[in-house]
Amino acid sequence: MAYKLIFRHGLVSLVSGTIEYSSFLFLFKFLELNLVLSYASSFALATSFGFIAHSYFTFRVGALQSHRAGKFLLQASGALLLGFCILKILLNFSIPAYIAKGLQLALTFSFNILVGRYVSFKT
Repeated sequence: MAYKLIFRHGLVSLVSGTIEYSSFLFLFKFLELNLVLSYASSFALATSFGFIAHSYFTFRVGALQSHRAGKFLLQASGALLLGFCILKILLNFSIPAYIAKGLQLALTFSFNILVGRYVSFKT
């Protein structure tokens, strides 16, 4: 059962990560928006998709529920802060944005799957 959960979570995270990664690079590198605005905007877009997809596909809890949304908002806030700190540190080490963002997403994956499973979507 655990491998199915990890696989489903991985699929949703791959799509969410692709949304976040591509929108971040578009905003930060192409439109040259500042780091905070680029990061927060791409994160919000990907997180919205992730909540819906995890509700129906990963954890199969069905309809969107306000109590899960509240817990997911706390999870997302933690991931937002953790991910931004990681990204900022990597960029301060002059790691190119496209590499730094990929590393940041990989490093926050474990946080998201654990908190999602045991807090946000706990049945």
